[in-house]
Amino acid sequence: MKILFIILGVSFYAWIRAEEEGLSLEDALVQGVQYNFELSRDRILTEVNRGTVEIEERQFRLKLEPLFAVESSAREVSLTRFGLRVERELRWGTRLEARGEVTRREEGDSEEELELRLEQPLFKRFGPLAAESSLESARFAMRQADWNLHLETERLMIRIVNRFTEVLKRERDAIRETEALARADDFVKLLELRERQGRATEVEVLEMKMLRQEAALRVRFAESASRREARELARLLGRTPEQLPELQEASRPPMPDLGEKEPEQVAREQRVELKQAMDAYKEARRQVDLQRREFYPDLRLLANYKPVLDGSDEEWFVGISGGQTLDVGVKRIEYSQKEEQARAALIEIAVVELRILREVRDAADRLETLEEEWDLAQQQLSLAERRWKTADALYQRGRSSATALREAEERLVDAQTLILRLQAERIRALYEWRQVLGLLLD
Repeated sequence: MKILFIILGVSFYAWIRAEEEGLSLEDALVQGVQYNFELSRDRILTEVNRGTVEIEERQFRLKLEPLFAVESSAREVSLTRFGLRVERELRWGTRLEARGEVTRREEGDSEEELELRLEQPLFKRFGPLAAESSLESARFAMRQADWNLHLETERLMIRIVNRFTEVLKRERDAIRETEALARADDFVKLLELRERQGRATEVEVLEMKMLRQEAALRVRFAESASRREARELARLLGRTPEQLPELQEASRPPMPDLGEKEPEQVAREQRVELKQAMDAYKEARRQVDLQRREFYPDLRLLANYKPVLDGSDEEWFVGISGGQTLDVGVKRIEYSQKEEQARAALIEIAVVELRILREVRDAADRLETLEEEWDLAQQQLSLAERRWKTADALYQRGRSSATALREAEERLVDAQTLILRLQAERIRALYEWRQVLGLLLD
């Protein structure tokens, strides 16, 4: 969680810098964690669980209760009572209470009374397991909420990376398609001139006009997609679309240094999903132990003592109270349910471990595949550019048809589109690699 405080600390600086220099991907991640409304809501709800834990912890603190009463009737003179009651509950279930009271009558007489009480559960409610049951449940809920907030933060960061790179890709798409549209306009004008000279057919002119229409449609689609992705990115950052500054070019994050450890080992140590599953199993076993206590007799040791004050007699009492129902059928069923829930929680650990193993290996394969695709795509782009230049030169000299030039144009557009897609995916893949290793917030 330390990284969250660091992110929150630099967020204001990142916001100002983004307005002046444009928004980088790193600054977008900082601002998203700080200002995203859904995450802010979840962060507040997580703090509610901390308050619940504090409430449960207070049951073991010293409790002071002032006592005061004024009584009057037709048959008795008026009197005033005031005092103090002190109570403390210990983590072994022990309950200690001391009550001191002074009674004053109207004629001036007064009485003092002191009473000490002790209550100690035996068997069923004895010890921290029973006494701290509600406190441990609150702590479990708090840990789960913290881990859920961690996971929500990771998912938000991945969504921001995806939207940020998609906006950049769509902006480049719009620029590239605008350039293709300009080339198509030039070809249409050239073909119309050649048609008047009798050097081009009407079909060739129609084919090139269709190419221009397709390019114009792609421009409108790219611009619309860019605006749509920008609106979603602004929402993730807690901004309106009008508040979103210009985006800087995104760079790939460095590969995490794993040292001598294998990626699977790092993921097992860092992924909070596995920590959640293991903690849930521990909690399930605690519930089993608590449910087993239901078969024990509910006995309590009671002690009461009143010392001698103002000539009153000394009083004391020691005893045992309790009981146990003889119908244990329901308790057996409930105990069996707790055991099954514990077994299910244990199986969930294996499920999470296997999922983490698969995700790590899938992410590693994707990184390797994307690098191979990137190398091939660069070669294809270089080849498509040379093919287009050749087709354009031949067409200008009248040694090639408009169909061949159109095919070269389409292949060039496809190669450029592939490069833009792979640029975005290579950035996303590295962030997702850090996520599956549990290192995204480090």
